[in-house]
Amino acid sequence: MKRKLIFFPFDLFSHYLRCLQLADAVKEDFNILIAASADPKVNQTVRDRGFGVVECKTIDAARMSLMESRLDHSWLRQEELEPIFLDQVRVLREQRPDLVISDFSITLGMAAEYAQTTCYSLTIAHLSHFSRLARKAPEFHPGIKLAKKMHCPAWLLRLLTVAGESLEFRMMHKGLMRIRKKYSLGPRKDYFDELQAEQNLVTDIEDFSPMQALPGNYAYVGPVYHQHPGAEEELLSRLDPGKRTIFVSLGTFWSSDSLFALFNDPLFRDYNVVIAGKPGIELAPEIINKAFVNLDAVLPHADLLVCHGGDATVYPSLAHGVPLLGLAFHGEQTWSLQRAALLRFGEEIQLPMTASQMHRKAHYWTEARQREKIRFQAFAEKISLKSTQRRFRETLLHLNQRTFCSFCRRGTLESSNEIVNVPSDVQRYQNEYSTVWRCEACRSIHSLRILDLEKYYEDYPYDHIGNNHFVEHALRNLVKIVKSYGVNAGSSILFSGALSSVAREVFRRCGLTSFDILPRPTAPEGPWSFPEKRYDFIVLIECLDRVDDPFSYLRGVAKCLKSGGRVLIQSPDASRVDLNRLSAFKHELHQPYRLHLYSKTMFLRLAKLAGFELVDYQCQHFWDTLYPFVNQRLIHSLDKVTDGSVDATVSLPELKFARWWNLPVILFVGLFGGIFRKKSTMLAVFECPENLSVAHIKADTDQSSTEELLVEA
Repeated sequence: MKRKLIFFPFDLFSHYLRCLQLADAVKEDFNILIAASADPKVNQTVRDRGFGVVECKTIDAARMSLMESRLDHSWLRQEELEPIFLDQVRVLREQRPDLVISDFSITLGMAAEYAQTTCYSLTIAHLSHFSRLARKAPEFHPGIKLAKKMHCPAWLLRLLTVAGESLEFRMMHKGLMRIRKKYSLGPRKDYFDELQAEQNLVTDIEDFSPMQALPGNYAYVGPVYHQHPGAEEELLSRLDPGKRTIFVSLGTFWSSDSLFALFNDPLFRDYNVVIAGKPGIELAPEIINKAFVNLDAVLPHADLLVCHGGDATVYPSLAHGVPLLGLAFHGEQTWSLQRAALLRFGEEIQLPMTASQMHRKAHYWTEARQREKIRFQAFAEKISLKSTQRRFRETLLHLNQRTFCSFCRRGTLESSNEIVNVPSDVQRYQNEYSTVWRCEACRSIHSLRILDLEKYYEDYPYDHIGNNHFVEHALRNLVKIVKSYGVNAGSSILFSGALSSVAREVFRRCGLTSFDILPRPTAPEGPWSFPEKRYDFIVLIECLDRVDDPFSYLRGVAKCLKSGGRVLIQSPDASRVDLNRLSAFKHELHQPYRLHLYSKTMFLRLAKLAGFELVDYQCQHFWDTLYPFVNQRLIHSLDKVTDGSVDATVSLPELKFARWWNLPVILFVGLFGGIFRKKSTMLAVFECPENLSVAHIKADTDQSSTEELLVEA
């Protein structure tokens, strides 16, 4: 039976359109309703897309937006918001949804808390306390005008802005706090805290809106913007292919006739000018005007976008590699345009301005797009609505699946004191974050989200590492370790992990010719395919951390061992991974590929339960050698001179020592890193006792699971 999901969008058409994109991503998984708009046309659009509408009071978005543009926050009074809060409570109690999603619905968090309903919030980095960027106050703010009139120095202006912002957000929150006190709801510090929910889905990318010290209930899902199937053929047919195109779109409510009038000037006859909206002045006949224009159809043909700076226009512009000029109407738009300017993708403009000034800016940015086409295109490739929809669906379906420790059964996500968001260390997914948490009882670390990892293993960087001088020495060290445990030329070996094909060549050159490869586990839940053949020695390099049921996996491995055979297992040691120093340990966490990192205690207990006897245990990675530049500490130090991904550090690209002061550190670690090992990896050898029969292994594997046996232990 499908679960029920209700979206509560802010009552702007652009917010409904983006919620519809997200609803499309999960319509096969949920029965979806969308809170009604005050505009019947919007509700009809929702119904035409196949979703139900539920009647509920909402904020007057047009009035609120106009008041905010004047820095008037009186719409946040208790008298205005309390009826909306109560009507949302009514809807939640009548519909009894499994989940509600707030798209800037100010009172929904309170309503969900009161009705005891799970609530997720769509948010942006700027509207949180975790934004890494300082928020610039709008130029039209009275405090900013006064400070500039008094020639306030930049450093003092920044301090005053931060202090003024804190005070203003507390004042904005007074009406909401009165509602909270009246209905005995939990306290919130200020307006930004009120926008938070149990889970917060950040509709940004890290490269555009970086955040810091993210709690575990935040997750990047990516930008959301509307893609319409309309082709705009009639409009595009009117464009002169010999001219560059300027597209002007100021959103649903905003218009600026003084801006539109600039494009009437004869200076702009050397451009195609397209204006979306309903100007209050007569436009020159050469200007193409249409009330509603499909951004997705026009932007591929545009050379410059003039907009208000909202996410619904900024991200589509960046996704098509089009620079932008922004005329902000309130703070949130100012902050987006500030970031676009820092990244050199556009700038904020202020009125009044002359036609010649606008023409010079248009010329500069259309030329910049041609000069830096590769840079614009490279950033555009980071923005994908399909990726956002996929991450959104995965988040809704799987975010809270690993909320308890399946090994000790005592630790839970709720009781954990260490919950962090970790960026992926694989280049393709560096903008994706995974939440990991530490079990306070056994000190193991678990990845929170259950994902379909099949696509993540496509083009996996470790699968493309060829043999070279450094890899050769690392694998020869592994051969030396294996031989020290009784392996000889007549021994049969089964190998699983990274570098398997290269390892086969090196092992055979070292005289170990009976060498087979067991595919690395990519399906966390199995089933895993083990060979019928039995081996003298099995090598598992960082495989155990990629499965959800390690006991069953180890029992499958045991079936492949001869009586008295041995298995070498290498895995990160969770107890030596400091979650407060992500930059130093992100390769050990290796998200989203590593599902569990075991503490030494749990690691040895798992092996014992699977029937193995410990032969030897070391804190060592096979890559740690005394040979120059072949050690783990060096690989991790290369983050300082690369983009920090495993693609760059392990695949040995051309290193760029732009930060020359890192060179002495790299040289020292390269020469002596094998002595000063990081000791964050466990390398253990176990033996399969002669009395452990294959039949017993099979029976136990069929009847027991990891959590059942660990609880018994």
